[in-house]
Amino acid sequence: MEENSRIGKLNPKIVKPLCKVVIEDIQYEISCIFEYTRYLREEIQRLEKVSEYHIKMEKSKTERKKKYYEEGIKMLLQRREDVRNYKYVLEEYRVALLKRKEIINNLYDEIKQIKKLRI
Repeated sequence: MEENSRIGKLNPKIVKPLCKVVIEDIQYEISCIFEYTRYLREEIQRLEKVSEYHIKMEKSKTERKKKYYEEGIKMLLQRREDVRNYKYVLEEYRVALLKRKEIINNLYDEIKQIKKLRI
C-alpha cells in the first residue's frame, strides 16, 4: 500500500527543472516573435511612407512633381506590391502586428502562471 501512495505525486526534483526548461522555451518563442514584430514595424513604416508619397503625388499640380513622387513610390515598393494593393498589404501588416503583440502578452501570462505553481 505504501508503494502505491507515491504514485501520482509530483517529484519536485524533476518538476522544477522541467518548469525552468518550459519557461526558457517560452522566452525563446517570445524573442522570435519579437524579432518578427520588429520586421513588421519596419514594413509598416515603409508602406506608410509610400502612402505619404501617394497623397503628395495626388495633390501635386505639376507633372514633374507627380513623376518625382511616383519614382519614390516605385523605389519603396517591393515585389508583388503596387500602387493599387499597398494599402491592403499595409493593413495586413498592421493586423499581423496586433496579433503578434497579443501572442506575446499571452506567453508572458503563461510564464506567470507557471511561476505561480507550487511544487
